[in-house]
Amino acid sequence: MKLLIILPLLAAALLPQVAYAEEPITAKAAVAENKFPEEVIITAEAQSTAGDIRAMTLKYMVGSGPVERYGTLEFTPGRNVQGRHAIKTGGNNFVAPGADITYWLEVQDAAGNKIETAKETFWYADTRFQWRNVKEGSVTVYYYRNAEQTARELLVAAQQTEAKVGKMLRTAGRPFRVMLYNTAAEITGAQRPETSVTRQQQILRVGVAYSGEDLVQGLGTGSLGAQDTARHEIAHLYVHWTAGSNVPASLNEGLAVWSQNDPGREYLGSLERAIARDELLLVRGMDSFPGRPDETILAYGQSYSLVKYLIDSYGGDKLRQVFESMRQGNSAADAIQKLYGLKMDELDAAWRKYVGAKPRTYDQSVPTPVTIGNFTPIDAPVTGQTGTATPAPAAGLPPFMMALVAVLGGLLLLVGGAAVFTMVRRRG
Repeated sequence: MKLLIILPLLAAALLPQVAYAEEPITAKAAVAENKFPEEVIITAEAQSTAGDIRAMTLKYMVGSGPVERYGTLEFTPGRNVQGRHAIKTGGNNFVAPGADITYWLEVQDAAGNKIETAKETFWYADTRFQWRNVKEGSVTVYYYRNAEQTARELLVAAQQTEAKVGKMLRTAGRPFRVMLYNTAAEITGAQRPETSVTRQQQILRVGVAYSGEDLVQGLGTGSLGAQDTARHEIAHLYVHWTAGSNVPASLNEGLAVWSQNDPGREYLGSLERAIARDELLLVRGMDSFPGRPDETILAYGQSYSLVKYLIDSYGGDKLRQVFESMRQGNSAADAIQKLYGLKMDELDAAWRKYVGAKPRTYDQSVPTPVTIGNFTPIDAPVTGQTGTATPAPAAGLPPFMMALVAVLGGLLLLVGGAAVFTMVRRRG
């Protein structure tokens, strides 16, 4: 029996060996230069043994994607070619520094052969600084100069947010980065520039969350405090991971403020004044926030109070189910009606009673008009990436406005896709 087994093996070994030809096309791409903040230069080369190279396309994704972008490389057709492509990272093509850019080539020759190269990842850094980092678990905090102590404090803040928000939403944190900046001028230089000179002078975003990139920017100074800024923005990441982009500003920002250790005297003070004057915003009109700074501050305070009411009265698990329902494509209004048994105006009435506000009639009530100026969107879908911003006080504004200038505006997200959120300046 052993001989019968061995003979077939010997016969197979004596058969002629088949030689498999290598791919006729070979190619590679590499980052040649990071020209922050405008572009990243990619160079590529390709060879074919079967015919002239006729097409080279650079494909790339920012952050975790999934949106693929494309760029055509210019070159002279031939058997051995070289080309270059500039991935634009500024202006309308803004890419947040600190994000990963994953890139690869698709190459085709005249004989019809086509290949895609292996994916490479490039860390798009803010080249103004020499970055160091501290890491624990899924969180990496990048810092420069002498900010290591603050960076370590942000690691703690991230863990606290995971324990508070992540646990309530039952959402495990993905690996993400926090980019810590030391001054207002330095963090402003890392953000999408305002198109309006007036807005440039009035807005400072002390924190921004880019959910498509799994990235947070935070300022290490200011009255809000670096840790609460980080808690707020990291909470936006958890909302996006749980519910995607179909989240109204009231729930998104309300949960982010709820995640802070201190919800903020500006927010609470504005809420108290609005209750006393019977000037509260209508809940069903808070899918996005008003454009006026004073109303934006009230919207933050009111959103925090609404989320706190839902959690205190019904528990965090039911709110988690609302977010999960939105992930499935349902509206917040439908999810709230199904899970709480309340239409939006009934929720408004119940919440007003909770905070001691006067009852109101709803037959002719309309939401406060949303006035959107030329503001950078936050938490809104733009290019496939998502961002949520926390602006700070503007110089020269009256005291009641000096807490935040804001506007949550929408388009990707930049809530990455998110729906239309608003970019507001946070107290500073």
